[in-house]
Amino acid sequence: MKNKPNSPGPQAEVWGGAVLGVAEGLAAHGIPWQSVLELLGEAGIGLPRAEAWVPLAANLAFHAAVERAHGRPALRVMGRAIPDTARFAPDMDTLDRALRVLEVAYQVNHRGKGLGGYYCTFERPEHAEVVCENPYPCDMDWGILERLAEQYGGSGAMVSHRPGADCRRLGAKACVFDLRW
Repeated sequence: MKNKPNSPGPQAEVWGGAVLGVAEGLAAHGIPWQSVLELLGEAGIGLPRAEAWVPLAANLAFHAAVERAHGRPALRVMGRAIPDTARFAPDMDTLDRALRVLEVAYQVNHRGKGLGGYYCTFERPEHAEVVCENPYPCDMDWGILERLAEQYGGSGAMVSHRPGADCRRLGAKACVFDLRW
C-alpha cells in the first residue's frame, strides 16, 4: 500500500457545515472558542458558514494547526464530531449500515478531484475493514469510526488502526482500520 499520500486537486472543497461542526466539536471538548477561531484564521478560514464551501487545502491547514496546538487527540475529537455535524444519511440504525454509507457521506461533504474515499469490506458478521484513502490525518478518521461504532455498534464495539508501515503518517496511501461489534 506504499505510495505517495493523496493529493486533492486545487479546486477541491469541503462543505462549510462540516468545518463549522468540527470547530464546534473542539470547543465542546474544552478548547476555548477564541482559540478555535484563531486556528481557523491561521488556516485562512474565517468563521465557516454552513451554506458555503471551504477550500480543502485550507481545511487541511486547519487540521495541521489544530494538531500543532493541541496534539493528535484533538484530531480524534474533530473526527468524532463529523457523524453528528456533517451531511450523513439520516436513517442509519446499525454500524453495518453506517459503514456502508460512509463513502457516500464523504463525497456529499466534498467536491473536486483527488479526494480519495472510504472503502469498507465486511469480512464476516460484525467485523469490517475500512480503508481510509483520503488526505485527512488518520487520527481524524479514527475519531469518525469511533463515533460511528459508539452510536451504532453497541457497548462492545472496538476500532483499531492496523499497526505497521501502512499508515498515511508514514507515507502510505491509506490507513486501514478494523472494526468489531
